[in-house]
Amino acid sequence: MEITKMTPVKEFLKSARKYDFAAENAYQLYAELRSDVLRITPHYDGVSVKTGANGADLANGMARLEEASSKVTICYDRYADRKGQIAELIAQMGDHPDEMECLRLRYLCYRENKNWRLLSWDVIAERMHVSRRQATNIHGKALKIFGELLRQ
Repeated sequence: MEITKMTPVKEFLKSARKYDFAAENAYQLYAELRSDVLRITPHYDGVSVKTGANGADLANGMARLEEASSKVTICYDRYADRKGQIAELIAQMGDHPDEMECLRLRYLCYRENKNWRLLSWDVIAERMHVSRRQATNIHGKALKIFGELLRQ
């Protein structure tokens, strides 16, 4: 995602999680392909297994595995870059510690939740020792500050 003057702030913040999901999915595909490739052998438990001419099945599997490995690397790099961008911008909000903490909890701590859902406002409020309403108000202010930094 290219950052422009019109990039919605929430969309940008949520993109780290989106890239994280993509990397996780790419890794799962890689793991499945790897398992399949490891099963493609001339003999499987002492029983001859039919393979293509000159091990073509194995060669095709290895090529697909290499492609999947590259995709994992690309997806993880996107995730790491975006998470780094977000963390760097949040760190620039040093004069606003509550807003920093609110954004960090909401957009960078999702792995603490089942299915990697964003932390609920109740959890964020509890961790910040404020009411739910105060947490959402802090979030609104934080989005404005973050948006100004994003567009600089």
